[in-house]
Amino acid sequence: INEILKNNSGMATDYNNIGSVYKIIADEVALLVNDQLMIDSAKALYGLALNYSNKSLDLETLIGNNEGIAISLISVGRLYLINNDITNAKIYAKKSFAIAKDLGYVSKIRNAALLLSEVYEMENNQIEALKMYKFYITMRDSINNLSLQSAIANNEAKYEYEKQKVIDDAEHDKLLTIKQKEKEKKKI
Repeated sequence: INEILKNNSGMATDYNNIGSVYKIIADEVALLVNDQLMIDSAKALYGLALNYSNKSLDLETLIGNNEGIAISLISVGRLYLINNDITNAKIYAKKSFAIAKDLGYVSKIRNAALLLSEVYEMENNQIEALKMYKFYITMRDSINNLSLQSAIANNEAKYEYEKQKVIDDAEHDKLLTIKQKEKEKKKI
């Protein structure tokens, strides 16, 4: 549908989602590896996932959607890492990290930091791997704290609203009682 409508943003998201589905299927097939056919099938599925993730990256770049670019870079980087192409995985992870950090996309920073941590670990660069993993934890905790703060703010707002409603209802009931007494006095 997005292709028919020439909706590049929608197509980019669709391609990234298709790539993710192929990656998930490939992950499942890879778990079943017990013969060359299964290994070849998993590699082919990872190849399809990489193809669609690259299509997504191309479209996100074309339309200038930096958040989508960061997401696609992570997807492509992760697929390169799965295929033991550490050099390309590192390139894509660093690009994603830089974009996400420049724009303050906390969840994308978190994901890129985790990918970089895994890349550095594969390179046996334990110091950088640990730095990135600590950065990942910081971003993860930041997201959790933001979610918690949002939930607390929502609960406080709900409490204040309900408290005000009780006060308003009591004042309304009091006014009704006063009006009712005034009507009764007028009748007498």
